[in-house]
Amino acid sequence: LGLMVARDSIFMSIIILVSASPCALALATPVAVLVGISRAASEGVLIKGGAALENLGLVKMIAFDKTGTLTEGKPAVIDVVSFNGYSISDVMAFAYGLELGSVHPLALAVINYCTVNNIAPSEVLNIQSYLGRGIVGEYKSKNKSNSNDLNVANLKDELGSIRLGNPKMFADEIKVQLDGAIEKKLLELENRGLTTVLLMMDNKFIGIIAMADQLRSNVSGILQDLKQLGVLQNIMLTGDNEIVAKAIARDASVDKFYASLLPEDKLTKIKELTARYTYTAMVGDGVNDAPAMANATVGIAMGGSKMDVAIETSNIVLMNDKLDKLVLAMKISQKTRSIIKQNLFISLGVIGLLVSGGLLSITSIGFAVLIHEGSSLVVIFNALRIFKIKKN
Repeated sequence: LGLMVARDSIFMSIIILVSASPCALALATPVAVLVGISRAASEGVLIKGGAALENLGLVKMIAFDKTGTLTEGKPAVIDVVSFNGYSISDVMAFAYGLELGSVHPLALAVINYCTVNNIAPSEVLNIQSYLGRGIVGEYKSKNKSNSNDLNVANLKDELGSIRLGNPKMFADEIKVQLDGAIEKKLLELENRGLTTVLLMMDNKFIGIIAMADQLRSNVSGILQDLKQLGVLQNIMLTGDNEIVAKAIARDASVDKFYASLLPEDKLTKIKELTARYTYTAMVGDGVNDAPAMANATVGIAMGGSKMDVAIETSNIVLMNDKLDKLVLAMKISQKTRSIIKQNLFISLGVIGLLVSGGLLSITSIGFAVLIHEGSSLVVIFNALRIFKIKKN
């Protein structure tokens, strides 16, 4: 009798050990995450880890940069205005000299304009860039360019300052007051939805360059799709002034916009929005957006960006530079979270039933092994359903 009791106890212990082995439970999350990341990668969406994949599905607020994100990122020079005796070619030549070597979308617009119109860049020295503001440098004064005095001590006296930047840079940083004619022209250009930059040599303005960028196709439809997936607010953050931002925001159908933001302002705004919504995302394409992207719950970079810092800072990269892939990525994220919950329920449920059956002596070893291993396969096949998510 004692041997029979001992044998039954050993068999029950084995059944319980087999039943309680967490094979399916261990597979529940990683398999779903792996499949989700693979499905996103097949559509050109690079997701850097399971946390980013799961968090994306919880996002309630998405902030978008304007240039290169909501727009194509390929602005073109639409209008050039010159002042103080300088020609349009002079204005663009100096702007070209300042922007030469830059990969910022507005800089590329200036470079493309000059290339098409056969305008050579003027020589500009000691160039320094100020994020979200503009660019400054020095040029050789025309009246001293023919001087035979090459004394290094006198070289500094031959250089004049040149600045290219948005109106905010001149108003806030340099404290320069715009005269009535320039201010009127700026307002006229901005009312047309154009982004403007001013060019100043020494202490006088010599020109305004006005540029425009096209919205990405079906931006308003994409934002509406995101709302249907649970996003409460789509917000635009931009360095453009209020007038230009309002025109773009209207066409893009964003819920709200914040204008005239410097990189540090975007960072502050993202922190405020994260405190309000808990789960937030920032979509951007440039170095100006990197701090904000790093502080959002999920940072999302446009893959067409030439700024490595934006891609490295982000948690998700839309490699094909298509904003509509964000909708698909969110669908994959939400489906992955759902599958993980189902897998956890299945694996824990099977363990509970088998352990109970073992304790009540109504489960054999063979049946426990069959059901236990079968639950692992069920978890795997359930995760594979993520591959069936459609693009639209």
